[in-house]
Amino acid sequence: MTQVESFVGIDVSKRELEVAIYPSGGFKVANDGGGIACLIQRLGRLSPALVVLEPTGGYEKPVLAALLAAGLKARRVDAWRVRRYAEALGRRAKTDPIDAAVLARFAHDVAKDEPQVQEHADARLVALVDARAQLVQEQIRLGNQLAQADDELVHSLIQARLDLIEAQLRAVEAALEARVAESAELKSRLELLRSAPGVGPVTAFTLLARLSELGARDAKRIAALVGVAPADPELGALAQPSRVAAPTSGAPSTWPRWAPAQPTPHGTPSARRSPPRATRPRSASSPSCESCSSLSTPWPDQAKPSEQPEKHSCSPRFALRPG
Repeated sequence: MTQVESFVGIDVSKRELEVAIYPSGGFKVANDGGGIACLIQRLGRLSPALVVLEPTGGYEKPVLAALLAAGLKARRVDAWRVRRYAEALGRRAKTDPIDAAVLARFAHDVAKDEPQVQEHADARLVALVDARAQLVQEQIRLGNQLAQADDELVHSLIQARLDLIEAQLRAVEAALEARVAESAELKSRLELLRSAPGVGPVTAFTLLARLSELGARDAKRIAALVGVAPADPELGALAQPSRVAAPTSGAPSTWPRWAPAQPTPHGTPSARRSPPRATRPRSASSPSCESCSSLSTPWPDQAKPSEQPEKHSCSPRFALRPG
């Protein structure tokens, strides 16, 4: 008798784990040490082909770590894709059992055919990169306040906090370098990243921590993954220029999802695209980039013949200092 492969979807909440098994079955356990141990025991007997769960504000981390430690094939999947998949199935309602069932079916229909990507094994590296990003954000905020501070006491207090943040940044950066030096794999990957022109330490550390798919997927897949691959919007006779779109599939679990802001006629970002306006045509060298709201080269009739167009580049949207 042929054994039917089973696929498991886990809907994670703060207190409970709703487990659905495809093609049939399911159960619920508490999201604590005892509940996770029970989950591992039951899934160990089942030996599912794949277990999937969505990122849930960090509540999924202990579950995922336990599943991987038990030798089960488990991964986080992109919540945006799962939601679109549920809508395609006609599942408009959202309850824990329904979400778990959709995840299990998604694992069977979609996720099983995708390459298995190793989850982040170095939680310390991720934590240090996140801590650095938070410190830089705080540094920028306090720097803006310092520029507007008129009172001498307020000025000194803000400056003291800035000095503390600078010291903390140096400590975090030293910890990052020490952590990479401890691992031969991380060290070799960092050296490979740094060998690329324009990649500094900040960018390299960020990619190591946030994009574990590097090296496991080809260049085109990675470009689409992070949202820098141009898409060709062609509908019948309507053909528009290729545009860079936000990532829509296979987004890594820790990669920040963002959609490039669409510039409105008044220059303020808007989620909806404004109607096309009659504008002068761009020159052939002018870039078309959704992550910038202004041209990096002048209009053709304003450029001087002797001037060369300025090279255009867009940096990833991270709250990090230049590397």
